[in-house]
Amino acid sequence: MRIPIALAAQLQSSLASSSSGSVTGETLSISGPSTLRSCIPSTFHWTPTSGPYTLSLIDHTTSEDVEDMVLVTETKATWMVDISPGSNITLLITDSKGNSAESLNWVVEEGTTGCLGDLN
Repeated sequence: MRIPIALAAQLQSSLASSSSGSVTGETLSISGPSTLRSCIPSTFHWTPTSGPYTLSLIDHTTSEDVEDMVLVTETKATWMVDISPGSNITLLITDSKGNSAESLNWVVEEGTTGCLGDLN
């Protein structure tokens, strides 16, 4: 599965957030849009503890292991959601100290199909 993520301008949307405890007592949290749609960019934000950060994807639909997506130094990233509708995913962020947080769980909704051609 190809899972590119691109840094881009902030996408305006309502955000929902989730946080988890951390290894060192600091709290890292990640938030994103309330829905994800295929081939539509979505922006995610996180509260910093210590960058750089690694963003990863957990695909619950295929039971695949976590796939590292990108190393990021900013506290936001925009991703072109190039995953098929119906996929059940969670984003995981890990900072340089080993603190981590998972996003809410999303089921990707129908968007457009222009970016999905290479996935078949």
